[in-house]
Amino acid sequence: MKPSVPTPERDLSRRGFCKTAAAAALLTGAPFIRAAKPRATTRPPNLLFVMADEWRRQAMGFMGEDAVRTPNFDRFASDALVFNGSCATRPICSPSRSSLMSALYPQHHGIYNNGLEQPLNPALPTLGTWLKSAGYRTSFVGKLHTGGHPETHGVIPQSFRRQWDNWMLAVGHQPFRQPYYMGWNTEPIYHDGWAPDFEAEQTIDFMRGNRDQPFAAVLSWGPPHVGWGPGFEDRWQPGHRKKGKIPFGLGSGAPLQYEALYTPYNRIPRRPNVSPVVAPDGTPDPSDFMLPGYFGACTAIDTAFGHLIESLRQLDLYENTLIVFTSDHGEMLGSHGHVQKGIYFEEAIGVPLLMRLGRDLPARRVNNLISTIDLAPTMLGLLGAPLNAKVDGSDFSGFCRGRSETTTDALNLSFDAGGQHVSREQPQGSRRAWRAIRTERYTYALLDGGFSRAVPNKSRRVLFDLKEDPYEMHPITGGKQQPIMDDLHGRLVAHLSAVGDNFMTTKYVW
Repeated sequence: MKPSVPTPERDLSRRGFCKTAAAAALLTGAPFIRAAKPRATTRPPNLLFVMADEWRRQAMGFMGEDAVRTPNFDRFASDALVFNGSCATRPICSPSRSSLMSALYPQHHGIYNNGLEQPLNPALPTLGTWLKSAGYRTSFVGKLHTGGHPETHGVIPQSFRRQWDNWMLAVGHQPFRQPYYMGWNTEPIYHDGWAPDFEAEQTIDFMRGNRDQPFAAVLSWGPPHVGWGPGFEDRWQPGHRKKGKIPFGLGSGAPLQYEALYTPYNRIPRRPNVSPVVAPDGTPDPSDFMLPGYFGACTAIDTAFGHLIESLRQLDLYENTLIVFTSDHGEMLGSHGHVQKGIYFEEAIGVPLLMRLGRDLPARRVNNLISTIDLAPTMLGLLGAPLNAKVDGSDFSGFCRGRSETTTDALNLSFDAGGQHVSREQPQGSRRAWRAIRTERYTYALLDGGFSRAVPNKSRRVLFDLKEDPYEMHPITGGKQQPIMDDLHGRLVAHLSAVGDNFMTTKYVW
């Protein structure tokens, strides 16, 4: 699929972006989503589970927060169940993806951070295990990243790969010349071109070839995560920062016709918690340079998502397919002076979550909480597939169908830069860790010494009132809110004890 080249727009005000949302579909060559014909069937629903990497919840046009164009997602959202309170259990790639696959907290599946040598324990039941046991033809296309260094060479435990009838593993982030390990091949092949389009085509081919039987297709896109390699030559130009030079765009990139929609970057509205400068000498915030690449990648992926939806309609499978879109974690994009992820702010922990299953799921937007560990149980519940394992996540399929009023009243979130077991002798950067509890209104976090600069007191306890302070610019450390802090502190500590997390005795005490 080759999207047409869009015409750059110059009205980059927030109002201008809203006015041109419908026109953006034409600019990007995205197909319009037409009304579907109802299809009577007793066959189990299919599954199309799509995720992106580092796509924050705010970067959806229909959310009305970031100045980004996602016309296909916007139309899909109008006919889907949308969670405003979806969060990453641990906002960094490998732990989050391992939690998604296993429905376990990192304290239980053992993948605490990126770059660990061991892969996710192949003895653990995972999404592929459950889908295969339920009789689905299965496909995995794209980035997995539940393991450590072995995965960079395409080495995945055979027991895990055997769960997928169709297997195409993307390794690394080279979206313009992406290497793939196909099936059982031990040597990669390379695809020249925008990887999300190619991966969508491969998924469509799988769905077309299995249209007469229940199938489960997992498609995991690498962008809008930063990338490198061929195709990024024009994005690695000198920028400006007080300590030497930085890569232009910090590695964010997309096909140039999509980046053109977001130029000039310095006219794109920023969130109130993004500082216009990062140094006393007036050095501009380098995250400005990320916007064309990051938002451009979002819009380019939106086009690919539109093709997936259109293909399901053409195959007459749209009404009997559970379609889910989410991400493994968010992206700070300069908020609070941070880029990428690994912190407890909404831009990093918040992920999009959209679900549709014909008339089985009432279309609506909800503020209910749900996290990464809940996705597999909930999807399996919607498919009517058994989950024969003890997991940490919950099955919220009853809520999704409108049969229950609530999901959960709190999410337990965490991060470790240096793994679970960290000694005092390790460098300070290795000791960055936090634990948090997120309710519909509040985020309460306990911080290790590596994060202490973020809190204006020595207790390393901080509360944010998301209703009164949605951009988390006013940390609360006591006063009238002390009873709320104490209550959330007790609940968080009880959770840590229940999951066997030693944070309070090995990290918070420093």
